Amino acid sequence: MESTKPPSPESDRSPVYVRLINMMSAIRNMSAFNVLTADEERLLGDLVVLWHSRPLITISDLMGNDMSSSPSTTYRRLISLRDKGMITMRTDETDKRVKFVEPDSLARVYMERVRQSITSLIESEKTI
Repeated sequence: MESTKPPSPESDRSPVYVRLINMMSAIRNMSAFNVLTADEERLLGDLVVLWHSRPLITISDLMGNDMSSSPSTTYRRLISLRDKGMITMRTDETDKRVKFVEPDSLARVYMERVRQSITSLIESEKTI
């Protein structure tokens, strides 16, 4: 995995929203994440928010709540995220029909990079 870092917020005095977009772009362009389509990245972002509020997210939850895509399209995107190493799908031990969507190690790296970038951006704003 490439070790490219997002640009330092101290080196740029652009408006905060421009720096945030630049940081997200830098994260997206890292070799491990540049394979995501815009729709996959949006779904991953939705998953990150859901994982924060509740750790057990089912495929059925996602297929039924995604208003921007059909259930089959959402499922195809989940399969693609799984194939790219971002998520795992774990079968429930008590009900084999239920599958949980969980972050894989690459998704955890992605979340940590976003967290670090936003924290850095917030800290830089405090020094202004």
